[in-house]
Amino acid sequence: MLTIQGIALVKEPASPEDPNVPKNIKIRVPPMKAYELEADVLGYQATPLAFADTFTALQTGIVEGAIGAGAEGYFSNFKDIIKYYLPLNDHFEMWYLYMNLEVWNSLSAEEQEVIQTAAKALEDKRFAEAEAETAEYEAKLEEAGITIIRFTDEQLANFAKISREKVWPQIKADFGEELFDEVTGGK
Repeated sequence: MLTIQGIALVKEPASPEDPNVPKNIKIRVPPMKAYELEADVLGYQATPLAFADTFTALQTGIVEGAIGAGAEGYFSNFKDIIKYYLPLNDHFEMWYLYMNLEVWNSLSAEEQEVIQTAAKALEDKRFAEAEAETAEYEAKLEEAGITIIRFTDEQLANFAKISREKVWPQIKADFGEELFDEVTGGK
């Protein structure tokens, strides 16, 4: 599964297009360093929190926003409480297919090929559907009265540039240069 992600907020952020402006908004982030760092460089205050606790945290004011889902996730879970959605396209959420290695190794080459082919077809289908589904759920958010704060391609490119300059080096240090370069294509 693939979803294109953004930020959902219960209050309007100050200068959302400018990551150098402190937003003075505490947002829920998945308890992962990449999300914490990303929130910080975009001007938000990162609060690691389980997704299951996010609605209550938004309701009670512990946080005033969330990062770590796409438009469909925010519509399905938070449309009754959020007021703004910022489609930053900052992360892709990937859901993996797992198999026990012992079981995998017990399969014939033909059986492994069937599984690999099915997995690749699922991946290709999801990539083809992701943008259309994102647009569909952004429209549903708007129909529910949520303001979509859209960014130009130039602004999105600036967010990506800042993330690569400020977040990636810290993550690269944690994961090691070889693995990081393999995942990012050596960027």
